[in-house]
Amino acid sequence: MNNYDLQSGEPSVWRETKKPKAAPEKKPKSTFSNQDFCQICGDGGELIACPQCPISVHSDCCGIRPKDFHKCSHHNCHNCNKNAIGGGGLLYRCQSCPEAYCPDCLPVSDEIRFLGKDIPRFEKLGF
Repeated sequence: MNNYDLQSGEPSVWRETKKPKAAPEKKPKSTFSNQDFCQICGDGGELIACPQCPISVHSDCCGIRPKDFHKCSHHNCHNCNKNAIGGGGLLYRCQSCPEAYCPDCLPVSDEIRFLGKDIPRFEKLGF
């Protein structure tokens, strides 16, 4: 049986469908130290630190001025420039050079070593 008549109309369900949603919890920012050598040439000195990971590079090695540096090259595919989300949620970051690859552009070679989950130099930096 309906709980309304033609003169009054149908009762609104707007209040029931517009319940406030709980704000999503923010993930705490991880704190880490950056490496004390350039990822590209391996030397120390005046380095630019990546704000998203422990990688550090020289301005001359990466070809970017410090004020224009937002992230290191490990956050985009070297060939197609996809980020991790565009690459299916995964980028393969090279352990000994500044390049990263999405699964579509991944080179096939026995000489390439990619970063894994347990990287001692990153663990020392708290990453």
